Amino acid sequence: MNNQTGDTIVEGIFYGLNYLGALFHWSVFFGKKSFQNVLQSSFINCIIGILAIVLIVIVFKNEVLHFLLSLIKNRLNHN
Repeated sequence: MNNQTGDTIVEGIFYGLNYLGALFHWSVFFGKKSFQNVLQSSFINCIIGILAIVLIVIVFKNEVLHFLLSLIKNRLNHN
């Protein structure tokens, strides 16, 4: 993997966090602000996206662990 591919992956992760955070950020205002305006505050959206992922993992801890273990089990069975 060259550096350009790594940059693209990291950039994609930040874009995903930005959109996830923007979705939560926009829903807090019940759609009163336009989604385009919410997307402009990317730093806040990334922080909100990270907090949303952490909250989902904490609330659904058992389900997340079960899902990860099933992925590992499937991966080991294919090798």
